[in-house]
Amino acid sequence: MRPMLSDSEAEKVDRAVARLKHFDSLGYEIVVACYRGKASCRAIGRHLGRKHDYVSALLSRSEAYIAGMMATFVETAG
Repeated sequence: MRPMLSDSEAEKVDRAVARLKHFDSLGYEIVVACYRGKASCRAIGRHLGRKHDYVSALLSRSEAYIAGMMATFVETAG
């Protein structure tokens, strides 16, 4: 179960994910596959012809980018 976000928080997440798409398109695709498509890192790795460790590392990096962007949005709003 994921916590519900307010509209303003959800908008910030959407903006951060949109920026990720321009920064790292593969990272964006992996985040979308994991969170919206509920695909596992192993399944994505099989599809890409890569090891799941590679996919996990890309997912972690992409999540860190999104978290960093969220922190930036909070600082600029406050």
